[in-house]
Amino acid sequence: MVSMTQVQKDEFTWRLGRFGLTIYDKAGMVPPALGDEVFWIDAEEGWDPILTQWTIIIGTAATAPNPFAPGDDVAVRYYPEVSAGDCCFCKTHKVRIEIEATDEAYEHYETLEAVDDAIERLKTKLMRLVPIHVRVVEWELRRKFEHTIYGAQQGAVAEKVIDGSEFLDVATDPGSILLTIQYRGDLDVMPKGMVLDVDKWNGAAWVNVFTIGPIFTGDNDPDLWYDAVVDQDLTGLLSGTQPVRMRAACSPFSLYGDARWTFNVATLQQ
Repeated sequence: MVSMTQVQKDEFTWRLGRFGLTIYDKAGMVPPALGDEVFWIDAEEGWDPILTQWTIIIGTAATAPNPFAPGDDVAVRYYPEVSAGDCCFCKTHKVRIEIEATDEAYEHYETLEAVDDAIERLKTKLMRLVPIHVRVVEWELRRKFEHTIYGAQQGAVAEKVIDGSEFLDVATDPGSILLTIQYRGDLDVMPKGMVLDVDKWNGAAWVNVFTIGPIFTGDNDPDLWYDAVVDQDLTGLLSGTQPVRMRAACSPFSLYGDARWTFNVATLQQ
């Protein structure tokens, strides 16, 4: 049994685990040393507020003498299972925060500038929630840029040119550019088909960086989208590039067709 005051009991929450008792010289004001023997607690039998006694069970060998004598002062010890010599006491002392703008965010804010402003506000709010011992060592910001090309039909080549500004951050900060292309149209049978290209301007001419096709859906449907490619990595090919051209070339036998290009751009910031 261990004597303690009501205040001490109110401040102390015991749970089964790495708790133990160590005898120490309270009168001499000498705290327990790390190397002192610890008698680990196996069970708790409860606390008596009238007698101010806390009853615990410590398992020892049957022939071992009682390690405690009446009147001994003891300290409650707790072993937190920290690696010796490792000052990183918390596994989350360094964190990486990922923020991705969802489709709902683009629908709500309507413009890319408004989405970027919302991301900055979110970063500020998150920093207020980070505990004092935690440091954010890296941010991953992931945004989507979607472009739809209509009128890839009857042999026509539909195209769209963008200035490439959405990829500039990847040139200065580590990151990634992943491309997903979806397509639809009058593409039920071959030779109906569609060829999809991504080109970059090198200052003198267009240079192809990705192509797929001819491909067809097996359907004649103006609404149903099919995946041509998902998360194609174009990081090393498009980062910092200006401008970029997307092209959808359809078979002369297809009466209509469209293509949708989604660039998933992530940047890492320290």
